[in-house]
Amino acid sequence: MKRSTTAWLIGTAAIMFGMPGAARFTNMDAFMVLIALEFFIIGPLWALGTGIFAGWDAKARWWLTIANPVLFIAGAWIFLEMWELDFLFYAFCYLMVGVLGMFITAVIRRNRAGQ
Repeated sequence: MKRSTTAWLIGTAAIMFGMPGAARFTNMDAFMVLIALEFFIIGPLWALGTGIFAGWDAKARWWLTIANPVLFIAGAWIFLEMWELDFLFYAFCYLMVGVLGMFITAVIRRNRAGQ
């Protein structure tokens, strides 16, 4: 595994575990703000960034698009509510955003390499 892939995986784990973990130790207002940021802004943007990063070398990094929602579910279940099935919807959305970003990046790279 390359150093950049390892750094990306560590960053993913830090975001997916760090945001719910930090939110758990704040007051209720800050908790709601941090969770809303995680679910609606940071999570989807990180999933898109992960897909774009994985699309640069899709054969070696395809698993990063799967690791993102898996780490999200683990972090949400550990720090927020264990076995809450609503988190699976968000994880599925993050997976689709990541796969779409990876696919588009891989297609663009393939088309540019052919020119």
